[in-house]
Amino acid sequence: MANTKKTIKDKFIEVESILRREDVNRGDLADFIKGRIEVLDNKTASKKATEKQKENERIKNTLAETIGDRKVTVGELVKETGYSSQKLSALLSQMVKAGEVNREVEKKVAYFSVA
Repeated sequence: MANTKKTIKDKFIEVESILRREDVNRGDLADFIKGRIEVLDNKTASKKATEKQKENERIKNTLAETIGDRKVTVGELVKETGYSSQKLSALLSQMVKAGEVNREVEKKVAYFSVA
């Protein structure tokens, strides 16, 4: 089952379309909702990466360089990089989701390689 949870922006867009229908015809309220949508868009656009996010990006680049052309496990990366297995697992999961790293499971062991 796909994740069907709607964001606040999605709900505002839906309310705006309902208010603009001919049978409701509340353009004044629809304009107000449209303004709220613009405020949400501006908040999203103005967000800057935190120091932790910047550090995680640097670690991801280091991981990609460390993996290179081989297949490695999280345990091997822990020994080579000194980061905890929890941190590496979380970052590798993000990298797999972004398509930067491939994950293969062989005999119940996960191997990672650069995509």
